[in-house]
Amino acid sequence: MQYDAVLQEQTPENPDDREAQEEEITRLMERLEAHLDGLRIAGAEGLVMAEDRLAEFPERGELFVVRMLQPSAKDMHVAGLEVDKVRAYLERHV
Repeated sequence: MQYDAVLQEQTPENPDDREAQEEEITRLMERLEAHLDGLRIAGAEGLVMAEDRLAEFPERGELFVVRMLQPSAKDMHVAGLEVDKVRAYLERHV
């Protein structure tokens, strides 16, 4: 399944409740981090799986995952990323 599609389906029950939105974003970031951790633990096989998904679905979400699995990103965490820089990178490479 495409990572972008999953995230786009996730919407807070009350879009006017800022606290609920922040909690939902925090949960989504934790889930994404857990999935990335699983792929990192899988090592080379995890990267191959991610690259296969990118080849099948050349979208921003898949590219993000492949990028986060690169050795240079091993100490990066989703919560510490600068969203504007991530978006710019993805736009340049998709």
